[in-house]
Parts: sequence; structure tokens; C-alpha cells
Amino acid sequence: MDVHVKFGLSKEVYNRIFIWENALREAYSNLKVEDHIMKNMDRVDNRCNFEMAGQPCYTHSSLAACHALTEIAVILVRQVFSTGEKGNGIASNRGNNEVDKIREEMEHYAKKQLSWSDQEYTDFYRLIRDRRNQLLAHYDGVAAEYSEPAPWMSTIKMIGANLCKSERDKLEELVKVMLEFIIAKIRPM
Repeated sequence: MDVHVKFGLSKEVYNRIFIWENALREAYSNLKVEDHIMKNMDRVDNRCNFEMAGQPCYTHSSLAACHALTEIAVILVRQVFSTGEKGNGIASNRGNNEVDKIREEMEHYAKKQLSWSDQEYTDFYRLIRDRRNQLLAHYDGVAAEYSEPAPWMSTIKMIGANLCKSERDKLEELVKVMLEFIIAKIRPM
């Protein structure tokens, strides 16, 4: 008996949920590695020297790696919620009643496990969506919040997900709970 039939899912839906599981596992792994690097930053020479456009440059390699790992996690998490066309053996990520129902159940489970209100979940969902869509995958001028507080000064949001520690920690909590839902409810071992 095929495993997807055992769990009452069509092969196509099972495969779509398997994609979610892989994306969430990778996101969670990235966030755990990022956390490990941050905790051990003082043990490593973190200055990376290089040249760019003929000018000497340097960057803090551990911070750069941590930033990249968090951004990859944001992109991976969004795979659960973004569009994704169906393919041979894989259900559409949006507009498939069975997939949409599982996503709704997972969101309900996550809110309950994290003790988040509907509004808190919606606000965080929008934050991650907007960071990915407006500042990471492509840069939307409307998200830049460009201003000129003085004639000699301007401000603009930098490219990237740029999550503060509390937002990053909430992302890790959410990813963990969604992954637990899939493992416990959809793909029990």
C-alpha cells in the first residue's frame, strides 16, 4: 500500500505536504545553525577582508552568515503559503481544497500551541510575507520608507529580511510548531 493512501491523502496532496515538510525542516535547521553561530561568535576570527570595485572592504563573517541563514528560512517558510503550480504527482499549493484545508488546520494548531491570537498570527504572517516579498525577493519602493529628515540626510530600509531578535525567535517557534504538526498529524512515523 502506498504511504499516501495509508494516511488518507491523494498522492499529489501527500507530495505537496512532503515539500512543506522539507522546506520547514530546512528553515528550522538554518535557524538552529544561525543560533549556534551567534552563541559561538567570540570563538572565531570573524573579519573577512576582500576587495570590491578596487576598494578594500571587510565584513563580519559570522553576522553575514547569520543574516543569510535567517533570510533563507524566511524564503523557505513562505513556500508553505505561496503559490506553487501543480505538476506530475504534486498538487497545487493554492486552490486545492485538500491542501488549503490542511494549511488552515496547521495554522489553527500553530496559533493554539503558541498561544497567539488570530491578530498576532495575522500580523506576524504579514510581516514575514512582506519582508520576503518587498525587501528580499525583490525590492518594492513602497517598502523603502524613504525619507529626508534633514536637507543633508536621507533614510531608507536596507534590502533583506532584517528581522529583529524577537521576530527571528517567533519565526523559529512558528516553524517548529508547523513542522511538528506535519510530522504528528499528516505523516506520523
